[in-house]
Amino acid sequence: MAKKKVGGRRTAGQDGGGTAVAEAAAKRRRGGRKPGEWKLITPEQLRDYRSEHKISRARLAQMLGVSSTSVQNWETGTVASMRIQQRLSELIAAGPSAILPPRKPASLWDMASKQQTDPAITTTGTIVAGYLQARQDKLSTEDLIGLIRSVRQALS
Repeated sequence: MAKKKVGGRRTAGQDGGGTAVAEAAAKRRRGGRKPGEWKLITPEQLRDYRSEHKISRARLAQMLGVSSTSVQNWETGTVASMRIQQRLSELIAAGPSAILPPRKPASLWDMASKQQTDPAITTTGTIVAGYLQARQDKLSTEDLIGLIRSVRQALS
């Protein structure tokens, strides 16, 4: 058996190349971890659930606190961790009304900037902001609410 140097180590290979060398190289690429397996759900169940309930990869990723690329990888067979498989199986069992908290909470700014805003709300905000900038004194909360209602009514 010939010895071949792999990653600074000498490895026994068959006929100078062999499968042991290829396996060692593949193990290094995987970070030394053995690939897991789908135990709680299958990639097909994940794809079917998402398409049946019209949930985007991005939305599912947000619910799980992962990237949408991770969801895509899972749907094509890359094995998710057991923790994620558990969360996915709970989500599928609970149905579309289940809300799993994201692992990384989004900031209020992120949530507000991703939502579609009604043009009337944007216009109202612009008018009220202009009014408040031109005004030197401060409005009470009740007066501000009244001002917003008046502007909204005028725009309706």
